[in-house]
Amino acid sequence: YDSLQPSNVTLCYSFRRIKRKNTIFSVLLRANATNTSMNILKRHIWTLIASLAIIIVSLIPIPEIKPLEDIPLMDKWTHFVMYGGLACAAWFDIYRSKTQVPTTGKLLLAIVYPILLGGLMELGQAYLTTCRNGDWLDFIANTIGAVIAIPIGAAIKRVLAMHQTKVKSPDKP
Repeated sequence: YDSLQPSNVTLCYSFRRIKRKNTIFSVLLRANATNTSMNILKRHIWTLIASLAIIIVSLIPIPEIKPLEDIPLMDKWTHFVMYGGLACAAWFDIYRSKTQVPTTGKLLLAIVYPILLGGLMELGQAYLTTCRNGDWLDFIANTIGAVIAIPIGAAIKRVLAMHQTKVKSPDKP
């Protein structure tokens, strides 16, 4: 008889509503997390593509090409260009995403990420492959490429910003 009193029925009904809202809220949170992951993928697509290309090229056997062997430090120049290109792709993705990322986040993505990936790839070459060797000089070339990309990325950002400004506001006659 006690459980049929109006206060208990109301409490039970309210609890069911809260539980139902929590379930719907949980579903919305999960959907939002998925959308956030997709947004991150879309915002950093060029960085991801460049990273994937570097990972593949770093861990597969590369055939020796005779004309390129004559160029001094060709391997180091290749590392310099690959990781400089990765850092430039990161700068481009940061600019293209138009999100308010703090400066430290931009620095982490555009500079620290390529340096860390370069270190991991050198370790991967040393310990995970039998056909490649890890090399400290390669890691230094990776780092120099990523650091040199700072002014290149800033210049690309300025050029794109000027181009966007010209497109938005046409010149007056």
